[in-house]
Amino acid sequence: MSFIENVSMDAIKHGIHYDPGPNSMVIQIVDPDHEFPKPMYQFKYVMGFRFWDNEKDEYNSISDDQADAIADLLRLAKEENINVIVHCHAGLCRSGAVAECGVFIGFQDVGSKRIPNLLVKGKIMESLGYSYENS
Repeated sequence: MSFIENVSMDAIKHGIHYDPGPNSMVIQIVDPDHEFPKPMYQFKYVMGFRFWDNEKDEYNSISDDQADAIADLLRLAKEENINVIVHCHAGLCRSGAVAECGVFIGFQDVGSKRIPNLLVKGKIMESLGYSYENS
């Protein structure tokens, strides 16, 4: 069974996370004005997204297209048994939301601390085909 882990930007740079192995994916989430960090580990797939960590659907929040793309990546990873490391700045909110969605669809939960961004989680859950109330 593949796993999903949410980590901080610093952790991705220094490899402070589970060894993803050769069949792996990193989903990078940074603020719109930041560059993507270079991961210490090699990943088969490296995907990057830029949006702010806010929970109001405003300019530079996660877009519907970004939520659809992340949902598609999670589906691909699940179907192909790919381990996923997802990071954002602190490794708690945006990446935590993505990780919770991954756990919901069947990834092994490695038990990382999360404070999921509810807008991010809600949009990805809806993109995965599940009703989600951000309340």
